Amino acid sequence: LGEALGPELGWELGALLGAALGEELGALLGEPLGAALGPELGAELGAELGPALGAELGAALGAEL
Repeated sequence: LGEALGPELGWELGALLGAALGEELGALLGEPLGAALGPELGAELGAELGPALGAELGAALGAEL
């Protein structure tokens, strides 16, 4: 079950974290640079974090179940 759910959960969490990080980065950079770069950076971070989170979640769920 962990192997099946891990990647999907990882992608979802990666997307959520990426969006949140993108908003924070955008706010830190200020207008107009933050508005332009924040979402793009967030999407990149989410794509990078998703698979790693999925693997970790899958392993943790598999060990628990």
